[in-house]
Amino acid sequence: MRWLVPVVLMLSPDLLLAQEPGTTVSWFSWQRGRPVAPLAADVREARFRFGLLVDGDGELFEDLAWGGDLPTIDVGFSDGSRFSVSGRGVMTARFSALSDSFDLQNVDFIGGLALGYARPSWGLELFAAHQSSHLGDELMEQGRQRIDFGLERLRLLADWRIVDGFRLYGGGAVVMHAWPAAYTGRTTLQAGAEWEHRIVWGLPWYAAVDAAAVVSEPSFGSVTLQTGIGLGTPAEGQSRQRVFLEFYHGTSPMGQFYRDVETYGLAGVAYEFR
Repeated sequence: MRWLVPVVLMLSPDLLLAQEPGTTVSWFSWQRGRPVAPLAADVREARFRFGLLVDGDGELFEDLAWGGDLPTIDVGFSDGSRFSVSGRGVMTARFSALSDSFDLQNVDFIGGLALGYARPSWGLELFAAHQSSHLGDELMEQGRQRIDFGLERLRLLADWRIVDGFRLYGGGAVVMHAWPAAYTGRTTLQAGAEWEHRIVWGLPWYAAVDAAAVVSEPSFGSVTLQTGIGLGTPAEGQSRQRVFLEFYHGTSPMGQFYRDVETYGLAGVAYEFR
């Protein structure tokens, strides 16, 4: 009956503590990370990220993301499991690096609510999110047509920490409502793996792969490869900050370009706030 704990907690934290000895409740606490850690190779993960991107046509862009989690409640149980509720949001944008005014290509706003549950070796997360997308003014002036693009989606994701420093993850997302309407009901499967913090030349190295595919349209999908080194010290959150190289091929992650296929390489820096 563990699923009843969040409901009881919302009604009366004191009652919960009385029924579950050893339970710890934290409100708005930033000390603990997410039950399912951020996905290193997910290009639309909620984090700070900045990079220089070269696409398949040799054009240079600046790729930016700024976001994170706002923790609301984190409940730890005596058996080592935990449950959390947090708000999550990220803004992602891409700019032409060689244009006179750094022409904006696209900006996406993604925000929602995440419910997470974790055991020592695995975690589970349900994320309900809204996304809206906007085309840069300069591109509209050049004749590209803006798409009225937005959606609400529900994603269920699980990860497994097989051995220290290695994890697998997988799950799926379904679009509950969307503009254009044809996007409603689209189901995407996602899976990946991460090998973290192997010391190479005295530095914490990692590698990650992420793949996604639309069930009804296999041609809509992507694969991302990323590798880099961590910065800082373990006591200061070594896994949160890094420099990396990334390769991407598949359907564009930018909402206004969702029908386009792109290939790019990127060199960047990233930081997870939680």
